Amino acid sequence: MYFRLMLPLGSGYWFFQHPAKPHAAVDGQFGTILRAHRYWKLTGDDEWVKNVWPNIKKAIEFAWSPNNPDRWDQNRDGVLEGRQHHTLDMELFGPNAWLTGYYLAALKAAAKIAQHLGENEIAKQYLKIFEKGKSWINKNLFNGEYYYQKIDLADKSILEPFVKSDPDVYETYWDQESREIRFQIGEGCLCDQLAGQLHANINGLGEIFEKEKRLKALKAVFKYNFKQSLRNHFNPFRVFALNDEAGVVICEWPKGKKPRIPIPYYSEVFPGFEYALASLMIMEDLVEEGLAIVKAVRERFDGEKRNPWNEFECGSNYARSLSSYALLIALSGLKYDAQEKFIGFYPKLGNGNEEFRCFWCVGTGWGSISINQKHVKLKVEYGKLHVRKIGLEVLKKGKLKSVKVNGQPIPAKQVEDSIVFERELDISAEKEITIELEQLEGS
Repeated sequence: MYFRLMLPLGSGYWFFQHPAKPHAAVDGQFGTILRAHRYWKLTGDDEWVKNVWPNIKKAIEFAWSPNNPDRWDQNRDGVLEGRQHHTLDMELFGPNAWLTGYYLAALKAAAKIAQHLGENEIAKQYLKIFEKGKSWINKNLFNGEYYYQKIDLADKSILEPFVKSDPDVYETYWDQESREIRFQIGEGCLCDQLAGQLHANINGLGEIFEKEKRLKALKAVFKYNFKQSLRNHFNPFRVFALNDEAGVVICEWPKGKKPRIPIPYYSEVFPGFEYALASLMIMEDLVEEGLAIVKAVRERFDGEKRNPWNEFECGSNYARSLSSYALLIALSGLKYDAQEKFIGFYPKLGNGNEEFRCFWCVGTGWGSISINQKHVKLKVEYGKLHVRKIGLEVLKKGKLKSVKVNGQPIPAKQVEDSIVFERELDISAEKEITIELEQLEGS
């Protein structure tokens, strides 16, 4: 897939390096597959997903295609080992958790679509590759504290397979003075190392990185990359935060050797990365740490130091900062699946005694929800909500008394922490589902 949209629309494609053999971006390509899966889950649009499915398969299978000049996963073992372009504008060589995480999440998403469309053999193939890759990275890319890139920086031969597709690869990536490959992470602690897990969580795809290891990795990122003050932090790049401001830097090297010429922008602070990291931390119950990062970003863009509506990175109004929307999903614990007609709320704020209220949005409508120990009110403000099952954190300590839609009783039963209706409900705008609860003894 091409990346970097040319404006105005219709201007044609942006050819990266060479029109005859353009390079793809790993995070862009697999991130787009995840976006397609998320859109399908939010809308339930089967006709749309059937239409794009052939291209989703091509995009996934490009990883091991003989036509891929960057040789991402030639042996189909679920681990990216070739030349991997990414959002930090250069290439990584060799296995790393960051980009392989995107690949694994996309494999799982594509397998889900394949199963739904009846292509079970394709689904089995993708899941087999996924399981191999997941097992390998969790065994081989975790150093006890965090996930890293496995590469011998002194091995110039790593670049040799790419000379044919890029005659300048040695000039670009081999540093003759230090005798090292340039622009790599190596033993570095990257703030985005678990980005694939964030997308998997949002898409309802389950585990990419083992629970215990990903929690350790998130704590390590908070320990090493989150700076309470940047006054003594060395940054030779662009200044997006400074002096006594706090922020999360892209990469640190608390263990092992820092490459002579590391990954670009390693010492910078990007709001889009910070919001994504904070959202994942909140989802994984590191709520205080996640909110500390959010507080740091918002204090930098407080309306006095910087424009609160323009959380710039590379450029003004940079789109990646819209990852802040994931905070709403993380804090409300929103889960939604249009195929299963399921919506759930598992808030991460409060101790359950005070009311939780927030906005929600899915592919067919949006509204508000309020939750306390006595009742839940789910209101549709615009569009429709098609629902057969509602999951609620509060039901883990409560018992269902009744369900009403605009005051009218609706037959329903409680199954563990969910409410299941006898039939699908189509809740249109200005209608409200009211769920009355009774507390269990001792809760």
